[in-house]
Amino acid sequence: MNGSVNRRIRYARPIHELIFSSWVTVPLALLLGAFVASQFFSLTPRYLKLGAGLLFLLAVTRLPLARSLALFSVIFVVPTFIFLADTNVLFLGLLMLVWLVQMTFGRASRPVRTPIDWAIWAYLGIHALSFINVDSTFGLMNGLGVMQFLVAGIVFFVLLVNGIRTEDQLAGVLRALSITSGFIFVTALVEFFGKGYQLVPEWFLYRGGHSTATGGRIGGIFGFHGLLADYSAMMFYLHLTQARRATKTSHRVWYGSLCVLCLVMIALSVNRGGAAIWVLGGLYYMWLQRERLRFDQIALAVPVLVVGSLSLEAITGKWLSRLTLFGRIANTQFQRGIPDTRIEAWTAILRKIPDHLWIGHGPFYDLKGGRGVVYWPHSAYLFYFYTTGFVGLMIFVWLIGKVIWVSRPRTRVNFVRGSMASAAQAVLHLQVLMFAVAQIRDEHQRGNVYVYLMWMLFALAVVATRLVKQGPPPATDEGAADALEPILRPRSASS
Repeated sequence: MNGSVNRRIRYARPIHELIFSSWVTVPLALLLGAFVASQFFSLTPRYLKLGAGLLFLLAVTRLPLARSLALFSVIFVVPTFIFLADTNVLFLGLLMLVWLVQMTFGRASRPVRTPIDWAIWAYLGIHALSFINVDSTFGLMNGLGVMQFLVAGIVFFVLLVNGIRTEDQLAGVLRALSITSGFIFVTALVEFFGKGYQLVPEWFLYRGGHSTATGGRIGGIFGFHGLLADYSAMMFYLHLTQARRATKTSHRVWYGSLCVLCLVMIALSVNRGGAAIWVLGGLYYMWLQRERLRFDQIALAVPVLVVGSLSLEAITGKWLSRLTLFGRIANTQFQRGIPDTRIEAWTAILRKIPDHLWIGHGPFYDLKGGRGVVYWPHSAYLFYFYTTGFVGLMIFVWLIGKVIWVSRPRTRVNFVRGSMASAAQAVLHLQVLMFAVAQIRDEHQRGNVYVYLMWMLFALAVVATRLVKQGPPPATDEGAADALEPILRPRSASS
């Protein structure tokens, strides 16, 4: 009797826990490691891609959704093709599946609504409707490929909005973005000083069939100097805020270095648009904290920026490149109010738009079609006008305008001592606004990477705004508070 009482009662484990238990994942990892070791001197690209996919599979099945999204925020800039689709599409599909399974078993919260839900459905609907005007099998197949990226980007938005529920989770994704920035900047520097050498080889990258020509200027992982400069300009203010809020010297050095590299990227890409939105973003960044600005701070910052910019311009012109940023700005010319570098591309696409004015020509923009040279539209708004017509353009304008309006700070902004959510809301609002301005002369639809950045900015801005409305989280006990990551938390009064 006593033996039966003391005998351990065994419960059957749920199948979803059994499949992803350490008894299964550890042997799989050992087998993968043994295979890689045995094939070390004869690895093929297919094996490397498959290994990367299996490692991500193991990670997302063991990590919470918020950390899996932070991991994806680092690796989305280097998609590769595996069997049916690129890794971004496959990984996001896997994350969505994991989230749905977790909701089924009650391990994840129910979905939340956002202010742009109906606009997202309209955005997808007009892209689908635009297929009516596709007149070739080539355009149809490539249009379906574009739809993959569009749907995957929206899935990313949905996962971020539902997977990030706390300030700490939001801070984790923003820290992950600093790693992403570091990687992007390293690839760009290697490309510049290596005379076009690619740190991530072309056979590994999958660019969705789009051209990577940069016109002699570095484009980094994006393949285009304009997108690299825009990214650097927007991320400068995120990393600046992270540096200002950091409590450890090592963190301040890391984020401060990223700020310097952002400026270096704008200078080396010699992109006037990136420089323009950086200046406009800086003015708005100061306006957001106008009540806390002091004259001595401005008097110190302005000379430092001027001297730094002139020094970087001199170094670039003498030792690094024949083109210089200030030189291009000084030589800018306008024709009928349009910059000389956009007049040909914009004129060409404006001639084609009236052919299918209302619902566009279809999601795919064919660079090889027509007679003579076909240019990128060099404007996301003209791109939507051409591919989805006037209806699609209005949907996109409403969508991005709604995010800007919803995420605007309602209270005074304190980037240093305010809550993490309020600081993040202000920075992300600024980034979405800069993104909207930048899209006048560049397009996020170029390639299959930048589109994810757009949906990430939208989602994080919505999440930060929601967290601000919810107010500060309930107080935790002292032990739990000490364990929280301090990078993006406000400084104490003594600091």
